[in-house]
Amino acid sequence: MTLGIYQVYKSECVYGHSTKLTGIKNFEQEATMRNEIERQILQHMDAEGVKPRGPIDFIFDGKIHRFAVEGDKGGEKSGAYWAYEDGWPNWAFQDYHKGEGMIKGKLNKEALSYSERESLDEQIRSEKPDYNRAKRAEQAREQREQDEHIRKRAYEEYLRADSVGAYEHAYIKLKQIESVQDFTKKIRVVTNYRPGDVCREGDLLIPLQNCETNKFQSIERISRGLMPEGKHMKGIYSGTHRTGAAFTFEVTKPEKIILCEGFATGASLREYTNGRAVVICAMCCSNLINVARAWRSRTKLRIEIAADNDKSGVGEREARKVVEAGLADAYFMPPIIGYDYNDYLNYIKSNRA
Repeated sequence: MTLGIYQVYKSECVYGHSTKLTGIKNFEQEATMRNEIERQILQHMDAEGVKPRGPIDFIFDGKIHRFAVEGDKGGEKSGAYWAYEDGWPNWAFQDYHKGEGMIKGKLNKEALSYSERESLDEQIRSEKPDYNRAKRAEQAREQREQDEHIRKRAYEEYLRADSVGAYEHAYIKLKQIESVQDFTKKIRVVTNYRPGDVCREGDLLIPLQNCETNKFQSIERISRGLMPEGKHMKGIYSGTHRTGAAFTFEVTKPEKIILCEGFATGASLREYTNGRAVVICAMCCSNLINVARAWRSRTKLRIEIAADNDKSGVGEREARKVVEAGLADAYFMPPIIGYDYNDYLNYIKSNRA
């Protein structure tokens, strides 16, 4: 609502911060503006029934300051305010005797002269880019801290999981990749679920490393039970991301690098290539380009993509995109639509038998 010459609304206290009136062109104009702000604050207090017992030396730093009000005894200070000039000057105050929250207000430009309004508008325009940059930087910092906290939590859950029983997981048997235990000791299974954990009892955990830093980044989870359509539920550890991360089947003397999507596909390709290729599982087709970019910058080996032959064609599209960007040398697919290389290599085995 508008009350007198200031705009006001009630709420709980919100803390701000302060800068000088940088848009004011000279000391005399700054002093005049400061006097006008203080006058509006005092008039606002009077309209709300908050009666200071004496003069207030206002400090515009966004912090809570106490002052004595009528009815206070001795050194008692039942009044409080904050005020700041960053952007459009505003303030809040309260009298604790009244039992109400902070009453907030801001400078009403209609009470200012034309030159004063112009000066404040210029100040706000000049400060806004810096404020937005600082705000984005702060948000980015907070996001990094949150990401790191979640990453550490994921790693703790991974370390607590069982490294032996993973190779008896239903998914391993369904995909016929029991030989994977000969190629990696990194996968684990949850056997000690604790309330609050993201990973559930029986989940198969595939650790993902960032392809540039080699640091642990996340976990690909594969459920113990089947969904109604007969597939295991898969998903990334909540709050993390796959971008630029992958699971790698390492070998000592590779001739090339093969990128693929899923873990089962990678396990089948590792068995098939018999140590001739490093096989890297990006976990989804959209991540192939991120993984390829990281590996292209760190190796001179030939990079190929074993794409899924999806009915939708998305696997081939993403693989072609990577090759056209110069991040991989070639891509190939199973000849049967709807198959990945785990399906196809198992199909060949069954026909041979």
